Amino acid sequence: METTLKTNTPIRHSPSPSHEGGSMSTGSGSSEPYDIISVGFGASALAIAIAMRDRGVQAKVLFLERQSEFGWHTGMLLPGTKMQISFLKDLATLRNPRSHFTFLNYLHTKGRLVHFTNLSTHTPFREEFNDYMKWCASHFADWVQYDQEVMSVTAVNSQPGWPAELFRIVVGDRRSGEVRELYTKHVVVATGGEPAVPQFLPQECLYNTVIHSSGYLNSITELLKHEAAEYRVAVVGGGQSAAEICEDLSSRYPRSKISLIARGASLRPSDDSPFVNEIFDPESVDTFYSLSSSQRKQQLQENKATNYSVIRLPLLETLYEKLYRQKLQNPDQSTWPFRLITNRELCVSNKLFPTPEESSRPPVQELYAGDKR
Repeated sequence: METTLKTNTPIRHSPSPSHEGGSMSTGSGSSEPYDIISVGFGASALAIAIAMRDRGVQAKVLFLERQSEFGWHTGMLLPGTKMQISFLKDLATLRNPRSHFTFLNYLHTKGRLVHFTNLSTHTPFREEFNDYMKWCASHFADWVQYDQEVMSVTAVNSQPGWPAELFRIVVGDRRSGEVRELYTKHVVVATGGEPAVPQFLPQECLYNTVIHSSGYLNSITELLKHEAAEYRVAVVGGGQSAAEICEDLSSRYPRSKISLIARGASLRPSDDSPFVNEIFDPESVDTFYSLSSSQRKQQLQENKATNYSVIRLPLLETLYEKLYRQKLQNPDQSTWPFRLITNRELCVSNKLFPTPEESSRPPVQELYAGDKR
């Protein structure tokens, strides 16, 4: 009996002769199956790898990652932006403060521990935390293979029902195009979130006139090449990423006009108060896991203000002050370089994508913030 899960975007490759003949390489270097294969090697999978290494787990382990190297939210590592949680909630400290993989040990190894303490902060710069995780990931070269895209995961059972005895994973190498089969006793699914982009947007407009926040930093200078140009940019979203992008755009393109378009009646602050923060405590995971599906949905909705469609208070105050100063200088909103437009919902429009005869008009570039979770 077989049950198969397939990815949404299988790789395109030039079939090797063996693949054309219907056979694939096992690629495992051994007839023995893996004990654990992880689909993905982002922050969550990295934390799992660290926990296994700290505990001295002796197992045949493999992490398959689609990207060419480890990266954590690389499209949003904006200059000067900080983490929204304490560095103590790193990949190891709360589980094992003596671990080699703590953020403090990373700072010590890099020679910046004393200087970091002089900052008197619990929230490091985002680019520094990304470097910390890349430093951690560099210790697992023997467990990780990059440029690998998982095409399907199939449960292979000698007897009907669950749990499965073995899983067959079909994986393609994005560089060579080779397709192979791997077998494992256990599978970890750590593929991360998917960018939430309205379905009615034509595919050809993505990263042409529309980009998602997850690819912002990697695409913006190519999309908007001239810092002195007078662009008109619409940022759609009411959360932290949207607000940070507005600030970055205002800094990069001081002569442009930026509009932040949000569905809600107002921008809302994130809730990081002590009692609410307890939902992220380790023991809360077990409690959440034991809930029914409907109870989980209810809890997620109740705690949405911790992370979704909300903004850190200091940034909210910065945006409001910017709006106030514009009003102070000129009450005519049409002249403002930054505008906030609320109570709006994006819908399909022929005007969204200009026809050839309309292409001479000043372009409106659109940025979307948000993930599907």
